[in-house]
Amino acid sequence: MGLLHNSLDAAPLTPSFGPVRGHFFTKGATGEPRPTEHGLLPAALRVIGMMLGSLLSGRYRHTPFFDENNRPVATPQVITPEERSACGRADP
Repeated sequence: MGLLHNSLDAAPLTPSFGPVRGHFFTKGATGEPRPTEHGLLPAALRVIGMMLGSLLSGRYRHTPFFDENNRPVATPQVITPEERSACGRADP
């Protein structure tokens, strides 16, 4: 994950975010020297492990958006085309 470090305060980033675990998709990086790609396989295995752990334990069901009966906590509101245009967004 890239961070806009200049928008954060002057405190060191490592205590808050942990060490850098890898550099991915660096071919589009600007500047020299470009970072060497490394760590993609360990990162992918970590994500797969977290997904499997969540699936097997049932943790994926615990979410702030739904109650214990799988009903949304907040009532969804579908806006009309007029409300959408009033927001200044173009129609899709």
